[in-house]
Amino acid sequence: MPSNRSINLLALLLVVFGLTYLLTSDPKVAGREPPPDAISRLETVDASTVNAVEISQGSDSLSIERDGDGWVATSRFGVAADRVKVSTLIDLILLISAGQKRASSDAAHQSFEVDSENGYRIQMRGEGEGLPIDVTIGKVDGFDRVYARFDDGADVYSVLPNLRYGAGLSPKLRVDDWLDLIVLEIPEEDEIASFRFETEDRSILLEHLESETETPDGEPATTVNWTVTAPETFEADPAIVRGLVSSVQQVRANTVVDPASISETGLESPTRLLTISLKNGEAKVLEFGGEGEIEGGQKVTYGRLRGDPRIFGLPTWTVSNLLKTLDQLRPAPPEPVDPPQETTPAPEGE
Repeated sequence: MPSNRSINLLALLLVVFGLTYLLTSDPKVAGREPPPDAISRLETVDASTVNAVEISQGSDSLSIERDGDGWVATSRFGVAADRVKVSTLIDLILLISAGQKRASSDAAHQSFEVDSENGYRIQMRGEGEGLPIDVTIGKVDGFDRVYARFDDGADVYSVLPNLRYGAGLSPKLRVDDWLDLIVLEIPEEDEIASFRFETEDRSILLEHLESETETPDGEPATTVNWTVTAPETFEADPAIVRGLVSSVQQVRANTVVDPASISETGLESPTRLLTISLKNGEAKVLEFGGEGEIEGGQKVTYGRLRGDPRIFGLPTWTVSNLLKTLDQLRPAPPEPVDPPQETTPAPEGE
């Protein structure tokens, strides 16, 4: 006859088994409730039919509209948006799947960071099937999932993929992160014929010159040197030139400035210019104005590419890397060489 202890243990196991079965068989409790209509609709959306995206978090927002093959930030002076980043966001939202319900109350929104202050609310509009889409992205759930709400509803879901990482959604929305802040790109040194640095009292010309020489074996060879040809003539420091060429491969700003405030930037009459002449005859002219301070207290120098309506706030160190003086371009003098020390031979017998 079984003991009372054995009967109690058996009863406990039955209770545990029953609770486990209940939790894993009821899809609503287990988080396997069928996905909402908003997730099902995503499969029907063609990304090319999305023509507007609005991103908001708290009091910050950004409105983006399709413009040909690219995107423009209509709420940010109409400047170009980062085409790759916007397209990636749209593609990843359309991949949302495997929704698992986690909560059904407004009170839980803050815990999952899908509330209006912490969540990224992304609304996509267009003329195609399945649109509009309205999703609020919250905090991450493990490695590959994220919490989300749909159509501003109360239900919170854990979904694939992790949009926080994949779409580059930082903890706080920075509008400038979504803009095309590339001022200038010149990828190859061989494309550049010369640099001209101009200030109010000085103009310096640095040219990419070729000369015919011979190898030690007497074979003809072509040597390419960067030479300052005005106002003096000397071969420029190779290390300084390498840094300069690297800097113009991609000049990137920190922010864009309202063109209506040009009078506050010093760019109505710029006093510093960098002209980059290319071997195809084209010239790129960077104009630099005064200095200012952007959100977060970071110092910037105002600048623009001539012919481009955008006004940028560039890191001050970027401008320092671009504008060179004669002394900076001049090669360092050779290190002095100490004469050999004379030694006195020791007397014989020692």
